Amino acid sequence: MITLLLFSTCLPVKTAFKTPAESLYYRAIQITEPLKAIKIYRDIAVKYPDTPQADSSLFRIAMFYYIQKDYRQAATTFKNIIKKGEKSPLYERACYWAWKCYRILGEKKLAEQIKKRKQTKTTPKGKYTIQMGAFKDMRWAENMYQRLKLLGYDAFIKKSPTLIKVYVGGFSTRDEAKDVLKELKNKGFEGFITRFPR
Repeated sequence: MITLLLFSTCLPVKTAFKTPAESLYYRAIQITEPLKAIKIYRDIAVKYPDTPQADSSLFRIAMFYYIQKDYRQAATTFKNIIKKGEKSPLYERACYWAWKCYRILGEKKLAEQIKKRKQTKTTPKGKYTIQMGAFKDMRWAENMYQRLKLLGYDAFIKKSPTLIKVYVGGFSTRDEAKDVLKELKNKGFEGFITRFPR
């Protein structure tokens, strides 16, 4: 179970790396011994703190503690991601798991603080946005959302009565949205421009 969790990647697997953090992260996800992988994840988080790989590494370390039932250490590690705020693509997930840890520990006050923090999430504003997908299952919507956030896009989720929709950005003109949609398509995504959801 630990091996599956720690080594199922949050980032696309690559063979050509742009940064040392990407190279180390790829090496870590290939290791079958969790404690050796954790050591590399810690190195990434310390040496390259402003990279998406640092947040993914911290998340994996926190989940390792959670699986080991060390909920206090897991919550502390999740809080390191939460401190970065919404600029971290794993902010929402870290909020959820930290909340869960504090609930297990019986620390309701800390759990409520985390819950309130998650609820203050901002949504971009504008006349137009790009719809990237519509899903019946929240896990698929979260997956799309996380992929977009890892690439640096201002993604957000809106729930309707029947579907969970994932969007990118808020644009004042259709032309602004077209430029971003073109960029997304060049990265292998599909989407379309629509009026900003209410």
